[in-house]
Amino acid sequence: MYKPHCDTCGDLEFALVDGYNVRDRMLEDVWFRIKETETGFIAESLPQDGRYLSDFNMTKILKEIAEYASEQDLLTCPKCRADIEGPMVGA
Repeated sequence: MYKPHCDTCGDLEFALVDGYNVRDRMLEDVWFRIKETETGFIAESLPQDGRYLSDFNMTKILKEIAEYASEQDLLTCPKCRADIEGPMVGA
């Protein structure tokens, strides 16, 4: 199971993904939390983006973000914003 770790900040509860990677400018600079559960990867939006995202089909977007993140070598640390190893490192 993927456990996010940052060399600077240590073990993390979750990693981040910029929505730009999935939906280009529509989600540019909108960050999503990424966690792996026993049933697979899940994505969550951040509370501060709730108003902006309220008009979108979030079920579809969160699924796309989770799928994207599960296939990446690098994600982002939520504390220092450094690149951290993604779930596909060494896979």
